[in-house]
Amino acid sequence: MQFHRTSGRYGVTFEDEDASRWNVTPANDEDVREQLRPSFD
Repeated sequence: MQFHRTSGRYGVTFEDEDASRWNVTPANDEDVREQLRPSFD
């Protein structure tokens, strides 16, 4: 869950089919970080 304090906007990401989506490894840590970065444009 991501929450933008100033605007009050929020986003929720839920994954129930790909159990490996949130497995962070040295090979994918930058990709996971970008997926988690808030984007309230």
